[in-house]
Amino acid sequence: MKKEMCPAVSRLDFLDAAKGTGVLLVVAAHGCLLQMPWASWIYEFYMPMFFVVSGYLFGRRRLAEQPAACRRRIGRLVRTYFTGCGILFALWFVLFPLRGKETDRLGKAVFSILYGRMSDAANPMLADVCWVGPLWFLTLMVCAQLLLTMVLRMDNGTPPRRCLLAAALLAAAQLLRLPPVLLPWCVDTAPMAALLMLVSAWLGERQALERPFTRRTAAVCLCLAIPYLLLNDTYDLHMRYYGRWQDVRGALAFFAAGLCGSLLLLMLCRCLAAVPPLFSGLAALGRESMAVFIGHTFLIWVVDSLFLRLPAFPLSGVVRGAALLLAGTLVPLAGSLLVKRLRRRTPAAV
Repeated sequence: MKKEMCPAVSRLDFLDAAKGTGVLLVVAAHGCLLQMPWASWIYEFYMPMFFVVSGYLFGRRRLAEQPAACRRRIGRLVRTYFTGCGILFALWFVLFPLRGKETDRLGKAVFSILYGRMSDAANPMLADVCWVGPLWFLTLMVCAQLLLTMVLRMDNGTPPRRCLLAAALLAAAQLLRLPPVLLPWCVDTAPMAALLMLVSAWLGERQALERPFTRRTAAVCLCLAIPYLLLNDTYDLHMRYYGRWQDVRGALAFFAAGLCGSLLLLMLCRCLAAVPPLFSGLAALGRESMAVFIGHTFLIWVVDSLFLRLPAFPLSGVVRGAALLLAGTLVPLAGSLLVKRLRRRTPAAV
């Protein structure tokens, strides 16, 4: 009988720790820490990891429960997106009011929010704007969730059908990259995100990530790195992170890197159960990952912009990135926990 390599932990704590680690990497990337050369490879998997976790949880549901779960998820994501964009929109125009020759900023900002994307040089209305910021991830998740639900309805559980569905998503991911302009609400990137969610949903059906990790499991995860190493080329890492591959080879490399890195990160989070304080802290952060994701958007862009306006900004480099990481993580986390505590104390209306 084989021995476990990592201690057994519950599913929720395990996935919460993974989400906590992922949101830490997101805040670190936006706080400039990941612009260091030694950290650039993290761009390969820290966004796909959220799709892997989401697809895994969705796949554990029964087929009859999935449409209702999809509607709840999409409703929550859309409300969060427009709420976050509204707050960011208001803060930017308060801190950086319109001047005489900048009246077009208002129209571009509204268009960018409705379009659901960051800047796009090929689209005049999205050129040199960043009103949505990292909130574009929410619009991508909405489209990927819709696509995943439709694909799972066509899945009969047989290997040939599943291979055909995966190939169709990969082909769609390549075809939608051909237009010169980026499509609204990240429709062009949604098939690749849905493919990552689909594979992880099949793992969720078997509850594969909840089983004890053995040497065989570790070997399978490490073998996923082989196609990535074979397909990798000189594509800019940051561009491939946003899904801007140019051909099928780049799409396959993006998928292999995202899935391989995500599974290895999930394995690491399982092993972190041997360090209870660290594991508990990451799990707590993961349970509030959405609040941290929305909150750091304002803190990273708005607060950092105010700091850079100072005549003698004392922080630079890694120190500045670390300060933004702490502010972008701890402040939204504390705010979310405080709001939940106040809600519990508020008596329910009769």
